[in-house]
Amino acid sequence: MKHTILTSTAAASILIGTAQAATVTWNNTSTDGLWYTDANWDTGSTPVVDGTDNVMINNGDTITHNPSADLDITTGSTVTVSGGSTVNQTVTNWQRLQGGTLTIDNATWNTTSYFRVGFDNGDAGGTFNLINGASATFDNEFHVGPDVTRAWTNPGFTFDMNIGGGSTLDLNGAVGMWLYDSDLSDYNINFTGAGTIEGRIGIETEGVANNVATWENLWDNGILQWNGANVGQFDDYFSTSGTAGTTEYTLTAVPEPSSAALVGLSGLALILRRRK
Repeated sequence: MKHTILTSTAAASILIGTAQAATVTWNNTSTDGLWYTDANWDTGSTPVVDGTDNVMINNGDTITHNPSADLDITTGSTVTVSGGSTVNQTVTNWQRLQGGTLTIDNATWNTTSYFRVGFDNGDAGGTFNLINGASATFDNEFHVGPDVTRAWTNPGFTFDMNIGGGSTLDLNGAVGMWLYDSDLSDYNINFTGAGTIEGRIGIETEGVANNVATWENLWDNGILQWNGANVGQFDDYFSTSGTAGTTEYTLTAVPEPSSAALVGLSGLALILRRRK
């Protein structure tokens, strides 16, 4: 029988490789409502979202997040805001997804800073979930992909956005949402139900910019999806209002035709039953 003996270095490598981020929960013990007050977290320390910690805010508080440096949510970390909670940021330090996940679930997220998904060439992307009647407002650019001064090839970069449950994404900034990459093949904006996105959309590929992109463009490119699929016609699932290239340009997800038909039939059956 062969026996395998692990050296201390090998054992440490295995432990590091399998380590899971710890969940740190907001409790506002100090009552000042400030993200960076250590006492406001159940561990007694402000969470570090570089793969070390996962953030959970679920008690309905309103929290001020005004960091002295950029907030980078990196691979292995998640930030979840739920239960009617609100997070506000009014300083200009960036918020960035670098492989991590930001979930706003029946809650509110407001920021006046840049929001970046990836930036430098080779950066990971991330996942952004806006669900169950959540609301998010970005008063500056929502930038997805490598910075235009970097190389366009960005292997391993993916971006997944999931919106549903009547949630609203407001891109109030004049710049709105910009998607940058060589082919945008790893960008997914997926609606799982009712929801809206308001604001300007831009696309730049290999240095060629479209300042007045439409949601129909994103559907045709396979980026915009309904329940994880891009099948059928844009008008089967979505409608738009306002003018492309402006802050009032709005995408609204509508029920699937089959769902709408079922709702109509159910209503008709109810009326007929009441007449008997």
